[in-house]
Formats: sequence, C-alpha cells, structure tokens
Amino acid sequence: MGAVIALALTGLTGCSSPADEAFVPADRVAGASGPSGPGDPAGASGSPSPAGSTPEPETVQAAPGVRVVVEPPAAADPATADMVAAFRDYYAGSLRVIAAGENGAGAGDTAYLGLLGKDAVRQDYEWVSAYREKHRALRGTTRLYGFEVEPLEDRGVRLNVCVDMSRTRTVDTRTGRAVADQDEWMRKPFLHAADMWEDGDGVRRIQYLRHALYPSERAERCIR
Repeated sequence: MGAVIALALTGLTGCSSPADEAFVPADRVAGASGPSGPGDPAGASGSPSPAGSTPEPETVQAAPGVRVVVEPPAAADPATADMVAAFRDYYAGSLRVIAAGENGAGAGDTAYLGLLGKDAVRQDYEWVSAYREKHRALRGTTRLYGFEVEPLEDRGVRLNVCVDMSRTRTVDTRTGRAVADQDEWMRKPFLHAADMWEDGDGVRRIQYLRHALYPSERAERCIR
C-alpha cells in the first residue's frame, strides 16, 4: 500500500522537496507498488478555537470495520463547514470503495466522485486502483482534524487537513488477514490539501489534491 501513495507523490509537481510533493492517491495507478503518504503552507488561515467552543468530533462509518472521525473546526463559517463536509465525504467515499475490495458490495459506490473535478477524479482513481490491483484494503480508524482554509492566488481556496491513519491496517482482500508490510508513511499524521473552486456548472468541487509527509515542516503541525 505504501507504494500506491508513493506513486501518487511522484506523479505530481509544485513542491520543492519529496516530502512536500503533491499528493495523489496512487492506489489507482497501474503498476503501483504501494501507497505513500501526504504541511501547513505559510500564511494559511483558520478559525481559532475559543475556549469551551470546540465542537464534538463526528464519526462516520465508511464501511464495516472502517471509520472516519472528524474534528470540525471551532466557530466555522457556513462556507468552511461545507468544505469540511465535502472533504469528509470524499475521504469516507474513497475508503468505502477501498474497503470493499475488488468485488465487495461497496465497490461500485462511487457517488462521492461528484464532489471532485476532473483532475481529482483521476487522482482518486489512481489511489483506489492501486489497492485493488494488489488485492489490498484498509481497516481501522482515520482521523481528520486541524482544518485550515487559505485563498489560492488564481481562484478558489485550499483546505488543509491533518490526516492520522496510524490506527488503520492493511489487509489482503482474498484472506481478510492483515499484511505485515504496513506503510511507513501511515504511521505518522500528514497534511492533505484540497484545492477547491467552482466548475462551469457553479458547483464548488475538490479540483486537486496534494500532501506533505512528516518530517516536512508543513506537516509538523499535525503531530500532537
């Protein structure tokens, strides 16, 4: 699985160091050997968390044995709340398909792709396909937190999200047993960034996905 994300990393550009390479779920790239994992861009702005106002975490059951726990930002405005919800649904949708394996009941549940623009759909396809080709799936809990929003120079905004997959495990879909080669990148939280803007139909979608892996400076804020 580590090779899958690793492949996604090498296929993107725009960052100065390997740890900061753009994140594309390489699980869907033919020939990927495993996934590699995904910082906090300078100038990123987010809603502060006033004392006593931190909202309760939300748990989404993406699939049997697969949960996504979301720690929403405090005092988020409606636009930010919508972006957080879109990223949550995208992540849960991807994990649902990955968890289903090649022939599971959720393998065709791709309604979440409506949240993505063309490039992000391609990235997601690469991520999911890599798991299927290796007969791999994920189980366990993924936590999303540390949401921050920053404007993009040209258009739209970037939603920065801390992702902790340290409580997940990779299983062989043919046996249901855990595989020994857990990817190193999954053992530490990383930063996942989603560039969002409106398509021609006026709907804001996730257009591009990037990530930064620890010990990248951009991902340091996700360690807690």
